[in-house]
Amino acid sequence: MKKTLKIAALAALAALTFAACGDGYQTTESGLKYKFISQNQEGQQVSNGDLIKGKYVVIFNDSILDSVKGDPVILFMTDTTMRGNYFERLLTDGFMMLHEGDEVEFVFNADSLQTIGMRMPATFKAGEKQTLKYKIKVSELMNETIEQEKIKNYLTENKLDVQPTEDGIYILSVEHGNGPKVEDGKTIKVNYTGRFLNGKIFDSSDSTQAPQAHEPIEYVVGQQPMIPGWEKAMAQMEQGGKARVLIPSNMAYGKKGSMMMEPYSTLLFDFEVLSVKETKAEKK
Repeated sequence: MKKTLKIAALAALAALTFAACGDGYQTTESGLKYKFISQNQEGQQVSNGDLIKGKYVVIFNDSILDSVKGDPVILFMTDTTMRGNYFERLLTDGFMMLHEGDEVEFVFNADSLQTIGMRMPATFKAGEKQTLKYKIKVSELMNETIEQEKIKNYLTENKLDVQPTEDGIYILSVEHGNGPKVEDGKTIKVNYTGRFLNGKIFDSSDSTQAPQAHEPIEYVVGQQPMIPGWEKAMAQMEQGGKARVLIPSNMAYGKKGSMMMEPYSTLLFDFEVLSVKETKAEKK
């Protein structure tokens, strides 16, 4: 099934008139029909503004249309302030009931989905009371509070007694260099390796750390679109210096993430400033 029926469908599902779906189903006050497959009451409960990560299976009648076979994906962001889209508000009501680890089934009337513009399978027949089911497995909740707890756990597990700087980054270790200081307008060359807190490398210029490493990055400080946490770390370094720096998501890619970064991604960088030079004036 096309991508538009993955996330767009989840974000557009609504308060619908349901056909009878058998025993075991319940209906929320707003009209969402659901059934828990398994519950984890001990898990973190979804709260407003959470990003929900997990897996899903989409079933039309008895046929599987789509499913997540690999790693969990971002499913939904809860927002109880929504007023313009009744369908999203209803689905938000459903997700707000869930806990980390829950597995639930939402059932929707296919005719109702078709009327809001969702593309139906070729076997869809209007007026036949056909159903579209979403089986959702919540694997992880993502928000700023949860990220801060992960950072705290990382520091504790690695026996790091480190407080954040005024800028909000964590200097985990540093070896000061004896060369020129990194300053705005100067050209610097930096060797680096970027990891997530689980140790997975996402980018590197160090061939000893990553087989596909590229060349060290060279740029003019203050004239290159680097993430804020990177810039704050460089401002404390000199030529020949090395540092390991933990950068929370609010100093990196934030709650929206990027094409390569999930929302609320905490980044861990190993930096080595290879050179700091005066920037040559451009020839006119």
